[in-house]
Amino acid sequence: MYDVATKKCVFHCRFGCERGKCVGPNKCSCDPPLLLVNNKCVDPVCDPPCVNGKCKGNNMCLCDTGFEKVNTTHCAPKCLPGYEHPCFNESCQYTNNMTAWDNDAVYSDPFSCIPKCAQECVNGACVAPDVCKCHKGYTNESQWQCSPVCDDCENGTCVAPNECQCLDGYSKKDGKTCTPDCETPCKHGVCTAPDVCTCDSGYELQYTVSDNNVTQETCQPVCSEYCINGHCESPDTCACNPGFIRNDTNPSICYKPCPGLCENGVCFLSGKCDCQRGYVLENGTCIAIQPVDCDSCDGNCTEDACWCSDDRPCFFPAEVESAEIASSTVLAGLGLTWMVGGAVGLLLLILVTVVIGQMWRKRKEYPTNEGNTFSSVAYTVPNTLLRVREEIKPENDYDQVDDQDPKTEAGEALLESTTVIDDKMYD
Repeated sequence: MYDVATKKCVFHCRFGCERGKCVGPNKCSCDPPLLLVNNKCVDPVCDPPCVNGKCKGNNMCLCDTGFEKVNTTHCAPKCLPGYEHPCFNESCQYTNNMTAWDNDAVYSDPFSCIPKCAQECVNGACVAPDVCKCHKGYTNESQWQCSPVCDDCENGTCVAPNECQCLDGYSKKDGKTCTPDCETPCKHGVCTAPDVCTCDSGYELQYTVSDNNVTQETCQPVCSEYCINGHCESPDTCACNPGFIRNDTNPSICYKPCPGLCENGVCFLSGKCDCQRGYVLENGTCIAIQPVDCDSCDGNCTEDACWCSDDRPCFFPAEVESAEIASSTVLAGLGLTWMVGGAVGLLLLILVTVVIGQMWRKRKEYPTNEGNTFSSVAYTVPNTLLRVREEIKPENDYDQVDDQDPKTEAGEALLESTTVIDDKMYD
């Protein structure tokens, strides 16, 4: 097409080119930021409108200087190293108030710069470049991991703040603490691990058989001494079996009384009376067995006695006769000895009586004054000879008796000893 004004040939746009320029046959071009719509150059439309940028095309924004594109319509300030925008895709929409990852950090602009962490902060928030801050009730286990905190979670796993999940073999008895479970009740002990019982003092683990014939370990009492005829019912305490009685001096021994006195025998703990040798038990009493002829029972003699092969006492008849003869001879000798002794004693008694009578007669023949030749004889020692003291002289003259009585002479000859005069001994 020829342009009269310019006197040149120009391109012609048959359908028009409003607000644009026909740059070729039927080719219309619009200056930015106008857009060609139906052979017309119109302003671009961005819905939502461009933020921190200009609408370059329908829903196409061109960011201003210092900003970078976040999505097709939004531009945000360029972040420093270690920071980034919270929205990274075109579906992120602007909101007037956006709560970020942590309760302690609230961001009013979703396109503001926030710190960036190389890994996700588990149970926490990235509050600075590569720095995680744990949520409330959690603590740092590693740089990127926050673990829940429980006040008491022994034998369990803390899965949330103060929420403990017990390990296998443990359960919560008080709703909080995980304690071990023992399939068999831990009587007289404490369940210290799953199916592990620690016995109390004075008890020990022993294998026992239950009523349904199952072998199991249970805490049983321990007695320092073995319980005889009884069982250990508590530490160092024996319980006697039925029919048995506890010994007063040794509580670990239980015995059964013998039916009788068990005299001449030994009463065993079982209540059996064992008689001594030569005795037999009858009605609870040990009765002596009558001796028999040793020849009839193949008997043998020891230093003490003779016994049959069946422990019955026995004797040999010849030895019994010898013993009887020897006994008779001894008894006869003893009888003769007693007879001779009795006769001698009787003669001595008669002799002493005669001597005392003679002395009494002589005493009557002399006065009892100082002229007494025998000078107050108090008593005469038996088997003594009376002798007149030469130094004592009678004051009055008496006729001396030259001829003594024959009985007197005989008495003096027999006495032959000393005379006691005035309570003194003289030769």
